[in-house]
Amino acid sequence: MPDWLSFLRKRDRAAIVRPFLRVRHDWEQPDHRQARALTPELARRLHPAHPLHGQSPVALAQACASDDVLFQCADGRLCLVHLEWQDSSDPALPDTHFFDGIDQLLAALDTGDGERVPPCPSCSADWQSGEASRDCPCCGGFALDRPCPKCGGACGAQWQRAVQDSIDGGIAVWIGKCGNAGS
Repeated sequence: MPDWLSFLRKRDRAAIVRPFLRVRHDWEQPDHRQARALTPELARRLHPAHPLHGQSPVALAQACASDDVLFQCADGRLCLVHLEWQDSSDPALPDTHFFDGIDQLLAALDTGDGERVPPCPSCSADWQSGEASRDCPCCGGFALDRPCPKCGGACGAQWQRAVQDSIDGGIAVWIGKCGNAGS
């Protein structure tokens, strides 16, 4: 199998995933092992006439409560795929929607039905626009992502805000994993 990540550097993936996760906080970024497992899993589900057949897209994000996965193709297009967990003989399955870039994807998802991230309930900082207060315990000094708090960012990992938990608890809550071994 060719190195399917060679065309997509980590920084480029982050530039796509962060804005997506800011809007879709019911999704998460798979770790490297999970992302590598999703590509062959997708390939097993594809009919030879499916538009993704023969490609090796990279998994960027996965829905927490469904079988939906955001992939990026080698040509740069993004695709939302509802992975069917049973093999299908239907060339239209799995259901796949293609987007030319993150802006087109976000526009398609922004239906105006409350998917936007609410502001900080304590100081009204607009987290979605990158605003945060250093003095506000609910903001914790950062908007929707921050450098790893366990090692002060030395590992390079970015943690994401647990928006609803931060709002409910009145204190910043972060989700992530330190990239330093043993942390």
